[in-house]
Amino acid sequence: MPSEDGRLVRFGPQVSGEAPIDRFGFKTHGLARMASLGLPVPPGFALSVDVCREYYSNGRILPSYLSDYLHAGTRYLETATGYGFGDPRRPLLVSVRSGSPVSMPGMMATILNVGLTRETLSGLIVRWGDPRFAWDSYRRLLENLGEVMGVDPALRDEALRSTLSAAGAREPSEMDFRALRDLSSAYERVLRRARGEPFPEEPRDQLLRAVRAVLDSWMSPRAQRFRERNRLDSSGGTAVTVQAMVFGNLGRDSGAGVFFTRNPWNGEPRPLIDFRLSVQGEDVVSRSRRAGRDDFERLFPELHQGLLRYGRRLEAEFHDMQDVEFTVEAKRLYLLQTRAAAREPLAALRVALDLEAEGRIGPAEARSRLASLDLGKIVVHEAPPDVDLLARGEPASIGVAVGMVAFSPQEVEELARRGPVILVRDDLTADDLGALDSAVGALMPRGSRTSHAIVVARQMQKAVVVNCPSVEVDPVARRLRVGDREVRAGETISLDGATGSVYAGKVDFRPKRPEELLGRARLIGLALA
Repeated sequence: MPSEDGRLVRFGPQVSGEAPIDRFGFKTHGLARMASLGLPVPPGFALSVDVCREYYSNGRILPSYLSDYLHAGTRYLETATGYGFGDPRRPLLVSVRSGSPVSMPGMMATILNVGLTRETLSGLIVRWGDPRFAWDSYRRLLENLGEVMGVDPALRDEALRSTLSAAGAREPSEMDFRALRDLSSAYERVLRRARGEPFPEEPRDQLLRAVRAVLDSWMSPRAQRFRERNRLDSSGGTAVTVQAMVFGNLGRDSGAGVFFTRNPWNGEPRPLIDFRLSVQGEDVVSRSRRAGRDDFERLFPELHQGLLRYGRRLEAEFHDMQDVEFTVEAKRLYLLQTRAAAREPLAALRVALDLEAEGRIGPAEARSRLASLDLGKIVVHEAPPDVDLLARGEPASIGVAVGMVAFSPQEVEELARRGPVILVRDDLTADDLGALDSAVGALMPRGSRTSHAIVVARQMQKAVVVNCPSVEVDPVARRLRVGDREVRAGETISLDGATGSVYAGKVDFRPKRPEELLGRARLIGLALA
């Protein structure tokens, strides 16, 4: 329920009340709605966009009341969970996320595991009996806070490379607890050298820094570029959502995932789930640590059925296709976000028509949702039979693209002066989206089809292919390899985002109108060109 002045809202078990989108953003609005439905949502609280506006109107000085609000919010979380924020024996950890009234996937800061210190680490180890998990969570917090505190990523990356080499590991997921402890110590030294101060060991100091980082991220360069690209107002500000942590990195009975209740690029009424074992949520939606995904249905059949039930409940509640983030902690399922799913025009057409046929929306609402689309331009593409297939990955869009290969944002801008360009990166992050503006598509051999960056790429109607194990990218040599074949920067490839196919050279794709869907659109009164 909101506080008296409306700047603070709580959500979770035994809490009723609304969190209006214009005050608390889509994230908290969705969490409060799910909690009111009795769905498994970790308890949390949120600061309204008014806090962000006051922060900027006062020259980025935090409001004087903020500490009292954070204290009230954490007291609520302590009561709801039975754990204490800063308690060395039963530590409560929290996530701190942005939440603007307009969806901006992956554009602003997220800090996980806030409240974890050298002192509270022992309590986390006792709680779960897993020192590796505890040190993994601590090094993640060090990475998150180091980034938002302005530590040069090159310094952090050098510490990571050195520790990986000493441990004989390729990535942190292969490290034991001793190596993760060494990595955490290395990160602490980097932070001390870079900032001239030690890592904040007081949990409330960490929380205050994390909240400031989220507020600062509202005016970060990539957030501003996103709003400019989408013609969004910068004056609105972001809410700040603070939520009790649930842990997907606890081992083989835990993980994190993204669930689309329908296919976001073609609209087919089949769920699409990307899930990874033993990771925290940002590994799935932010930047991929490894290619591929784990079979959620096979690993957790009962939780899978529960997730599908929740998806149907959410579609009935919101009358639309949903994009849901979730975590499994020790075989328990938690929902961390729901929102109307970003979709391509073909998917928008099919979803609106299917929801109308299912009785979830009326014909007038279906027509309203499709009014901004140029239905006459919606096509699917087919490749001719004699094309030169180079590789096959996972489809991540409905579009196709033909263009010159570029391996960096700078190279995209250079080659775009000569013609269409396809960006090739092992994985796409939010920082690459400016370059994607100038490209016609993207190939990401290690990318995840449900990451925030890919969601935004689909909104930009770019052709995208991800997760191609056979493709090796060498950005230094500016080439990609598939077996004994090689494609260099400036050479042409073609992508089919609907099938995941990558072709050598230029392909003359054949456009085809989705006549069955267009016929259904006419039946509900839509006029087509």
